[in-house]
Amino acid sequence: MGAQLGGERTARQFVIAEAGVWAHGFLASLRAPFRKREWRDRPGLGRLRATLNRPHTMSTSSPGIQARHQQALDEGRFLIQRCGSCAKHIYFPRELCPHCGALAPALVAPSGLGTVHAVTTIKRKPEAGGDYNVCLVDLDEGVRLMSRVEGIALADVKVGLRVRARVAVTEGKGLVVFDVEQAA
Repeated sequence: MGAQLGGERTARQFVIAEAGVWAHGFLASLRAPFRKREWRDRPGLGRLRATLNRPHTMSTSSPGIQARHQQALDEGRFLIQRCGSCAKHIYFPRELCPHCGALAPALVAPSGLGTVHAVTTIKRKPEAGGDYNVCLVDLDEGVRLMSRVEGIALADVKVGLRVRARVAVTEGKGLVVFDVEQAA
């Protein structure tokens, strides 16, 4: 239920009209790489051009990818994106694939298995909640995210530790945390 702005103005024209000369120069710099042959032939760029040239409409009925991702976390579901064009996984969710430029990668459920890539301990006073760890975890799908490993002593969280993701929901807000993966 969006209202079209300024008749048949495209998204590019709308941005230029709203942001003035800076936006025009910025959009021209975005178009410049697409003129090179190697960029023109990349998958997804035709759809990107079509999106930039279609009439711009304002819509409040469809939340953005960040809101959909947080909503899934709040419901206890952990999702990452997978690009339909290049088949690569993406995290943190984005509107365009950073690898090939394709539009709207799909949200998919990952296996949840990963490996601790790096870890540090944050020191806090006991009355502030005590110490906790912050980890970079490489999921088996090839994406890396920052979180923490729970249910294990801080000194036992080491680089190379196999972990499994779960969503911890506190006060209605979901957060991805990891537990040690039990050996089969």
